[in-house]
Amino acid sequence: MDSTRKPISLILNSSTIGAFGMETISHSATRTPTAAPFTGRVPPTRRLTPSTRSTGARTAVSNLESLELPVLIAITESKSMSPKVGICIIDPNTSKLTITEIVDSQTYVRTIHKINIYSQNKVDIIVPLSFSKPTKTNMMKILEQNLVDDTRLMLVPKNLFRSEATGKSLLLENVTDSDKSFLSSELNQRQSALCATCAAINYLKQRKDNLFIHEKFNVSYEASESTAFIDMNTVKSLELIENNVDPKKGLSLLKFLDFTKTKMGHRLLRSNILQPLTNGPSLTARFEAVQELMNKEGTLLDIHEHMTLCADLDKLFSFLTKKPKETIDVVSDQKINNVILLKQSMTMCGQLAADLSTCTSNLLVKVRETFEHPDVAATLELIEQNINEDCSWANRPIELRNQQCYAVKSGMNGLLDASRQLHNSLIEDILTIADDLGAEHELAIEAKFDTNRGFHLKIKENAANMINELPPVFINRTRKSKFINCTTLEIAKLNSRMENAYSEILIMSGQTVDELLSNCKNYVSTYFMISEATALLDLICGFAANAEKHGNYIKPEFSSSTMIRQARHPILETLVNKKFVANDIVAMPETSRMQIITGPNMSGKSVYLSQIPLISIMAQIGSFVPASYAKLAIYRSIYARISNDTDKPNMSSFSSEMSEMAFILNNADKDSLIIIDELGRASSYTDGFAISLASLEHLVELRSVCFMCTHFTDLPKVMHLKQGVLEQYMKCEQEETGPNSAGGANTKLKMNFELTKGVNWISGYGISMARSTGTFPQSVIKDAEEIAELIKVSKKKKFQSSVGQLNSIRKRNIILDVYQTLQEVVRRKDMTDDELLATLQAIECTAVDRLSKLMGTSVDDEADDDDESDEESDEDDDNSDLLAHKTTETGDFSVPGYGKNAQTGNVKLIDEEEYLIDFGSA
Repeated sequence: MDSTRKPISLILNSSTIGAFGMETISHSATRTPTAAPFTGRVPPTRRLTPSTRSTGARTAVSNLESLELPVLIAITESKSMSPKVGICIIDPNTSKLTITEIVDSQTYVRTIHKINIYSQNKVDIIVPLSFSKPTKTNMMKILEQNLVDDTRLMLVPKNLFRSEATGKSLLLENVTDSDKSFLSSELNQRQSALCATCAAINYLKQRKDNLFIHEKFNVSYEASESTAFIDMNTVKSLELIENNVDPKKGLSLLKFLDFTKTKMGHRLLRSNILQPLTNGPSLTARFEAVQELMNKEGTLLDIHEHMTLCADLDKLFSFLTKKPKETIDVVSDQKINNVILLKQSMTMCGQLAADLSTCTSNLLVKVRETFEHPDVAATLELIEQNINEDCSWANRPIELRNQQCYAVKSGMNGLLDASRQLHNSLIEDILTIADDLGAEHELAIEAKFDTNRGFHLKIKENAANMINELPPVFINRTRKSKFINCTTLEIAKLNSRMENAYSEILIMSGQTVDELLSNCKNYVSTYFMISEATALLDLICGFAANAEKHGNYIKPEFSSSTMIRQARHPILETLVNKKFVANDIVAMPETSRMQIITGPNMSGKSVYLSQIPLISIMAQIGSFVPASYAKLAIYRSIYARISNDTDKPNMSSFSSEMSEMAFILNNADKDSLIIIDELGRASSYTDGFAISLASLEHLVELRSVCFMCTHFTDLPKVMHLKQGVLEQYMKCEQEETGPNSAGGANTKLKMNFELTKGVNWISGYGISMARSTGTFPQSVIKDAEEIAELIKVSKKKKFQSSVGQLNSIRKRNIILDVYQTLQEVVRRKDMTDDELLATLQAIECTAVDRLSKLMGTSVDDEADDDDESDEESDEDDDNSDLLAHKTTETGDFSVPGYGKNAQTGNVKLIDEEEYLIDFGSA
């Protein structure tokens, strides 16, 4: 576990805390676990066909699933320049209470992100009444604008958010004694978080639809700095949780990595993907555990086999932490179900501990020690004293009914044993009646049982309209597939008597079960620790299974820079039929933190961009990554703006694009990874280019790691002088296929999907792509080629006419470099005469060399170079040198300066004579 984040239920000792690396679990759609085979005592069922209806297969808390309550989130904030937001999240269904305190921005992006983590559940948000009256606060407005479906925002009296001391006192009343000392020290000075906790607990107690009183909570404190931030636009752009094209069947990162066998493991995986870890030691511990399980394939298979039988432990153990209100009577069969599942869970702990007996990695050792905790043996001993040894969970309704009837040991209550005998005899009577009816009417009749209808008859329909020709003894007839379901009056009466006997069995078993569950409540902290350890082990096993399945995955390392050799897109490489072309990813802070990637359409730019954050997220949740070598920086925020048409109503593509980009520019910092795909494509060339250039300059100043692909080929020309900027392009080959109508040659592009340093030099790839579709009218292609050729000729003539002006501008830039460099030399007071002379000689040689190259460049050479680039606007060639002149004042005097000679919105070029005068005085 991260040192800054310690779930209270895991507190055994400091070494235990450091090993788990657990994160807050956000809940996802439930999945029914595979049930254990029936081994209990069953009445004769030789002629009984178990029902296959979904109502028969019951999960760990099946009787209460219809009563599932919304997740409750209480929010408050303290007033300051940087808002400090206190959040308390309670899931009443699992008794999990999470506390966090966030130092947020004025747009509350991290608060909204934390709420969205739970967006797959129904959510109730409570805030103080003062958020809305007398006027709405900024937070209230933002919360209202960002609410998702199934989320309610409610105003509650401010007195629910009582003082820090009240919140802390209330919280300590609802945790186990062993957790109080840690919790007291961890939550000191967390005023906003404690006030939110006070409101959440009080509101939960007062809520009318809550059927239970929570006696204890599984409490954890989340430090916001221990996880990375990923906004919901990025989640959607990268398809982290669901596929944008086919949400049900399409692959997402969650579905791709989901080799988990338990619901707890699935929830932990989802939470980790949305909130990757930023603690290096915790991630290293996970890598070591994954590596060991990959090396021990037999151990991995045994763990998966035993976990397949695991129930939803969060909900099972939550049942022990709460009691029903006086007006609610929880049915006794639910308690017996929980006892059976508790026994199965404790037995599974022993099996998993045995599976891990040979493991040596620190994380797996700590998990094994959790499964070997003395409370596990104590629980099994309590259960064995009261529950039959061969009693276990069963999936089929009739088998589960018998497990419930025979859960409590015989001989403990004479009336209980008598009721069991009556229950068995009634079942025998029903089975006998079914046999007699089949023989009497010459029908293929089977007795069938399900939880809702009890016993009824199933008759194979072997003739048309048979349902109306049955003898009148058969009542309540319904057709289902090729069978007729019905019953008789006598069977209905026996069903009623059997249900009465069953109820008596549950009531008489209830006293023993209640006493057993009451004793088990003493171990609830250990139970929650087992649940979290099981989830983490399931997650680690899933990572190992994924790496084994796909192959060529390696264990990543962490550094201050990113260097990945032969990186592959984790999802796409499994979908393409041919071999996936791998590329290197390098992002060094001083030389290549900003990468501008050009290239034709369909050359692989977007695939390359998307694999960078996917690999980073996989590494920051503890998974191996698809590469031959990987050393990555740990990013504290990840932003991706991938080119997708907007699905937001009343919002154009460009408006949506600008909104997403503004969010990135306002929240990114030096620890951010930013992915930008074709910024400005939805507007005019001039505006799109200007916005892209300004955005890149801002990100260079922030020192964020940024990868951007673009068709604006002038962007790398302008930005290449800036420190940390690298130009790259997707390599492809242009093959001639014959002459075209404009006098040139038709070309065909062959994509290599290889990333190469430099700027894309191929022009006309848009027309080549249009031709390759085979659907464009040839007349349109012909006109496009002629127009493109005319534009090239026009641009060449215009360039030749303005080359003198361009050379003048370049000359002035060289003089300005010398001038600013000499100014810096003048400021240096510590230089000796020899050093000064050497410096001036170096300045002179550099200036003369640059001027010589400038004066020796021919017009035809420059014009030919211009023809090779993919220029889209006549004004680019005139402005590219002016734009290159615009740079920030970084203090690097080998780069042209801009700010000191600027007017608002324009570049001011000082007359050459002014430079010469200042040069002479210097």
